[in-house]
Amino acid sequence: DGMPQPTGGGGGGGGDQRSWRDLHELLCENARLALENQLLRENAQLAQENSSLQAKQPRAEGARCGGEERTQMQKARTHPAVPPGMWLVPGQCGEFGSAPIAGGYFVHPFPEPAAPMCAEPERKKSGKSAKPKQERTSSVDCTPPIEGDERASVMLRNLPNNYSRQMILEMLDSEGFAGKYDFIYLPIDFRTQACLGYAFLNFVEPAAVRSFWSTFDGFSRWAVPSKKTCKLTWCSPNEQGREAHIDRYRNSSVMHSAVPEDYKPLIFEGGEVVLFPEPSKVPKAPRSRCLLAAVAA
Repeated sequence: DGMPQPTGGGGGGGGDQRSWRDLHELLCENARLALENQLLRENAQLAQENSSLQAKQPRAEGARCGGEERTQMQKARTHPAVPPGMWLVPGQCGEFGSAPIAGGYFVHPFPEPAAPMCAEPERKKSGKSAKPKQERTSSVDCTPPIEGDERASVMLRNLPNNYSRQMILEMLDSEGFAGKYDFIYLPIDFRTQACLGYAFLNFVEPAAVRSFWSTFDGFSRWAVPSKKTCKLTWCSPNEQGREAHIDRYRNSSVMHSAVPEDYKPLIFEGGEVVLFPEPSKVPKAPRSRCLLAAVAA
């Protein structure tokens, strides 16, 4: 309705119809051309974006490797598999004694490994010569005694921690060993006032050790509830015999006057307790605040 109306006399009706038809065709052609122009612009933009994406990858490879190296990388992608211990190397024909397998590359074995460039220097110890490490071996001897064995000092292990020295003596006497031992020592923890779970024992005659071993190795008939099983081992060679134990403990802090009598070792003569030999020097006080505080109280 808003389109301009053609002007003319009433006698020109056929010409008016042609004018309207021509105007309509012109408008349709203009709309078609506008749509084609829009599609062409969109296609050109898409083509430009595709070209940019395709150009990015070659430029990135060219920046890293250069044109020649990029060509070699492309060839390497088509190389066939090589056997283990071999690699592909570029070279002239006949340089490696064989024909190239692809793209001027030859199969060549790995070179022999060279000595490390940064080997760690040996550390020198000032004033001391390096000693070879020796395998750590256990010094605990738990082999049962045999006929003619002259050792008489043993160690009882895995004792209940709430056992006292008096309970050990009663256990030994009740099993038939009264009067057969002449030294006993049950170490006590001064802080907890509980035994450390082991004791040292020396027999008057080495022959008594065999029956003692068969009785107490595996012993578990304790006077208090306990799941422990007694285990016997030999004392070290320098701690065999009553005199060796006396020499070890007579000047020890365990013989200090601040230590309770029940915590000290005992020696026997004919099955009776005798006085421990006097120390050859004044024993040092034990390093236990709990024990010293108890004595002071």
